[in-house]
Amino acid sequence: MTNYETLKIGILSDPTTSNWLKDAVAKLDKRDPCDVIADIEMLNFLSNVRLQDLGIGAGAKISLSAIQERIFPGTPLLGHST
Repeated sequence: MTNYETLKIGILSDPTTSNWLKDAVAKLDKRDPCDVIADIEMLNFLSNVRLQDLGIGAGAKISLSAIQERIFPGTPLLGHST
């Protein structure tokens, strides 16, 4: 199983994953990965502008390693050699 498939299954089976994200992840295989990245970057930009407008500030950071640890506890970070 590839890293992508393993992560996808983990995200879809994680009860803390929002239904919105589960729906988006379930549709990934039908989209061009480059188009997905472009859309994600636009959503990130739009969300940061929304945060600024709310006075919260832009640049909220999400720890991908913390998310991975929650879904796959005790596993080495994907993309890093052990």
